[in-house]
Amino acid sequence: MIVFHPPVQGSNPFEFRIRYKFISQSDAIVRYGAPSELLELGQVTPGTYCTRQFDECYRKKCRLQSPNYPGMYPRNVTCYWTIRQKTVPTCKHAMIGVSQESEHKALVKRSIASLNKTSRSVRAWSDCTGERDHLIFYDGSSTNDPVLAKYCGGDWLPRVVSRGSEMLVAFHSSPFSAPLQTSTPNRGFELDVDILYTDSDSYDYARGERTCEFHVNASNPAFAPYSQLKKKI
Repeated sequence: MIVFHPPVQGSNPFEFRIRYKFISQSDAIVRYGAPSELLELGQVTPGTYCTRQFDECYRKKCRLQSPNYPGMYPRNVTCYWTIRQKTVPTCKHAMIGVSQESEHKALVKRSIASLNKTSRSVRAWSDCTGERDHLIFYDGSSTNDPVLAKYCGGDWLPRVVSRGSEMLVAFHSSPFSAPLQTSTPNRGFELDVDILYTDSDSYDYARGERTCEFHVNASNPAFAPYSQLKKKI
């Protein structure tokens, strides 16, 4: 706990007190997991603050955690998390899936909580404007690869799946602070990583770089303004 004291005339211009507590790794189960099954938090890339590499997540519980999780993450920080699956069974195709079903583990600052809602909300794409903290999921190991999703908060993160065995997740926090929400603790986020296997000749994944095109034509004259609808994704 940090206590700030405003300057008083005739006293020091500024002072504060800090209270903290050290705990062992075996007791820090929220960050590291239970001693019987520790979480895999990736290997830190030398010379970086929070960039990490994840390999072979099919045999261990890999988690993407915001810096200082379950505490507040710092302002004006960028992290890159690369996930790779090198071991693929014969006649199988590997894909990377990242998700979070728990609301209290998907806290991104500046996400707006809506009250009296009937369904869980997700802040993504066009909602991630300005200096909002956000995550970007790339379909590969580089920022030059296609973007799968852009996420900036909500009640959960639906599963984001890559086409192949590599995914890059980039996290950017704004240089500007936002007031803490009093209704929910600002603990940052933790994302679950899954390795998904499908048959190598399956249609569950896209094999090429081509986009999908959908052509929808209405036969009813009442829908004439919408008779020529073309959508590309």
